[in-house]
Amino acid sequence: MNVSELDRLYNLYRFQKLPLKNNKVTAYAFTSRYFANADIVINDPSIEHTVLENYKKEVSALGFNINIRAYTSLEEAEKKLFEGFFDPVSASLTVKKSYEDYKNKITDVIFSNYTYICSEYYDAQLEEYKNDNIVDKIVTDFSAEGPVLVVLEAAAGFGKTSTSFEVLNKLTKKFEGNKIPLFIELSRNRQAPIFKYVLYDEIERKFTGISLELVRKHIIEGRIPVIIDGFDELLKSTNKDKKGEKFEEAEPMLDTIRELLQIDAKIILTTRKTAIFDGDDFHTWIEKNSSSFEFRRYSLSSPTIKDWIDPTREKALQRAGLNLKSISNPVLLSYLRNMSEKEFTECLKNTDLVIEGYIEKLLNREKERQALIMANDEQENILELVSTHFVLHDITSESKDVLEKLIFSNKRELLFSIVKRYPASDNMTIDSLTAKLTMHAFLDRKGESEQKIGFVNDFILGTFVGKNLINDKDEWICTERFVDFLLTAYTPRNTNTKNKIYDLINDTLFDILPSSKRIFIDNYLKGGINHDLSNEYIEGIEFRNTFHFNKIVENCIFLDCEFYNIELSFETFRKVNFINCAFIDCNIHIGQVISNEIDFTNCKADPNFLINYSDQRIITNDKEVEINSFEKHVLERFWPAGRDRFTAHKREGTLRMGVPSEEVTNIDLAIDSLIKRGIIIKERGKFSVELNIEHIKEIKQILGR
Repeated sequence: MNVSELDRLYNLYRFQKLPLKNNKVTAYAFTSRYFANADIVINDPSIEHTVLENYKKEVSALGFNINIRAYTSLEEAEKKLFEGFFDPVSASLTVKKSYEDYKNKITDVIFSNYTYICSEYYDAQLEEYKNDNIVDKIVTDFSAEGPVLVVLEAAAGFGKTSTSFEVLNKLTKKFEGNKIPLFIELSRNRQAPIFKYVLYDEIERKFTGISLELVRKHIIEGRIPVIIDGFDELLKSTNKDKKGEKFEEAEPMLDTIRELLQIDAKIILTTRKTAIFDGDDFHTWIEKNSSSFEFRRYSLSSPTIKDWIDPTREKALQRAGLNLKSISNPVLLSYLRNMSEKEFTECLKNTDLVIEGYIEKLLNREKERQALIMANDEQENILELVSTHFVLHDITSESKDVLEKLIFSNKRELLFSIVKRYPASDNMTIDSLTAKLTMHAFLDRKGESEQKIGFVNDFILGTFVGKNLINDKDEWICTERFVDFLLTAYTPRNTNTKNKIYDLINDTLFDILPSSKRIFIDNYLKGGINHDLSNEYIEGIEFRNTFHFNKIVENCIFLDCEFYNIELSFETFRKVNFINCAFIDCNIHIGQVISNEIDFTNCKADPNFLINYSDQRIITNDKEVEINSFEKHVLERFWPAGRDRFTAHKREGTLRMGVPSEEVTNIDLAIDSLIKRGIIIKERGKFSVELNIEHIKEIKQILGR
C-alpha cells in the first residue's frame, strides 16, 4: 500500500502524521476538544510484536488513545475512516427518524395514517407514461455505475416531497451501514441566498465537525447520495415569458450540481414544473455535459381518483356532479378517503364544503392541541397575515423571530384580547401566545436546521393566499410561484369562488404570465379557453363540458389532451392539430373541421366521430411536399414511426444515428434544408435542434402520417 496515498487520505480526515523512526508503521493523530486518538497503521506485516508494542507505548505517552490498523488496501482504509467519522449506522437511524417525523406531520393534517400512493409518471428518456413505482425506478437509477442526475417534477402540492422521502427511506434500507443519503429541503426566504452557499451550509449543518471538502469527496464518490427537495424555491421569479432569462437564474445552480457529479455521485433535484427544464438552453446544458453524467427526468402526473377513493365513493362523487379532475389533489383525496360516511354524504352537496370542513376541522383540533382560546376566524386572520407577508416578499419560509414580530406588530389588539380570556393561573403572556401561533398545525419548520417556518403544504398556503386575496380590495400582485399555489388550492372550489380568484388574477397578473399558464388558469378556474390563442403548444390538459368560449384559436397544437362531454365547435378555429388526444362523449361539426383545416393524429374518440372525419375529409389544394427519404429519416429522430408523440428537442449529432457513413453527407444536406425552411430550428452556438411545430402539417406529410 502506497504510504503517500495513505498520508493524503488521513490528511483529508484532519489527522496529523506523527514522526516515527520505523517505516514498518505509520502513526496519525486526531485531536478534537476533549478527545485525542491515534491510528498506528502497520505497513509491513513482518514487524515484530515487541517493536509494535514499543511504538504503541510511545504514542500513548503523548496522551492518545491508540487503534492498531492493518489495512490490506487503500479502499479498506477509506471504508474504516468513513465508518468511524460518519457512523453510517447511527446516521441511518437519524434518517429513519426524519422519515417517521414527516409521516407524522402528514398524519396530523389528513386525520389518518400516512400511506404513500404511487401515481403515473412521464419518463422523458423513454418518452412515455409509466405506471410502475417511481420510487423503485429512482432507487434503481441510484444503483447504476457512474454519476447520475435525476430531476423529478410535479405541480405544486402533487407529491414531490412525499416521493423524495420515500426514496430517502428506501435508499436508507438498501444501503444501511454503507452509505448515508443526505436530504436537503430548500425554502425561499428573504435573504435570497446564493444556491451554492445554501447547499454547502446545509451540508455542514448535517455533518457537524467534518470538513466540507471531505463531505464533497464522499458525495462525488457515491457514499453520500443527495436529495435536494425544492430546487425551484431559490429561482428568482421573472415577469417575462423568456425562458433564456429564467435559465440564466438556474444555470449557476445547475453548475454547482455539476461540480459534484463526478465518479459515482448520485443527486436528485425535485422541482415544480417550470419552463426552464423545457427550454433549449437547458437541453443545451444537458448535451454539453452528457459525457460527464447520466441524466434522468421524470414528471409526476396528477393523482387519479381511482388510486385514492374506493369505487363506491367515486360513483357517489360522479352522481353528485362534482368535477373529479378538480379534486385530484392529494390533500383533498386523503381527506375524502378517510372521512366518515356521514361527513362524506354531507360534503357531496358542495365541493367548497369539503374544503371548508377540512379547514374547520383542523382549526378546531388546534384549539384543543394548543389550548388556544381563539375563534376559528381569528386563527385564519393570523394565517392570512403570514401568507400576505410571504406573497409580499416572494418567500415560502421566514424566521420564527420575524413572524412573531409580524404578528405582534399587526395584531396587537387581537393578541391582548385573547390573553385576557385565559385564567390568571395559566400565566398566558403575549410572548407565549405569539410563540404558540408560530407553532400552528398549518405551519411547519423548514430546512435541515429547522430555523425557518413555512406552511405545512402548498394547498394550505394557497388557501390562505386566496382568502386574503378575496378579502383585500387593494391591487394585488404576486409571482408565478404563488399563482401555482392558488391553482392548487382553488381548482377544487365551486364556480362562484373560482370566478372571484380568476377575475383577480385576470385584472392584475394575466398580461405578465406565460401563455401556457394563462391557458391552465382559463381551463381550471373558468372552465375553458377564455382568450385568443395563436401559435401555441398545449400539452396534457383535461377539458370537461366546455372547450372554449368562442375564442379565436389558430396555428395551435393540442398534444395528449383529454376532452369530456363537449360539443366541439371549431367555427373560430383555423389550422389546429390534435395529436394523441382522447375525446369521450364529444361531438364535432365535420364541415367546420374540413373547411378550417382541423387535423387529428393518433387520436381516440368514443363514440368514434373520427371515422366520419376520415371518410369525409377532402383533398385540399395544398402545395405538394416532395418527399425526401433523408429528410424523413431526420424527422423520424424526433417522431419515430409507431410513436404517439414527438420529442421537441434533439441533439444534432443524434440525427445522424443509424446512417451508413457514405450517406452522412446526404443527411447533413437534409438537416440544412430543413433548417432553411424553418421545419427545424437551430440557434447559433446551441448543441440541440428543435422541431418547429408551426410546420406540423408539412412535417406529417414528409413522414407520411
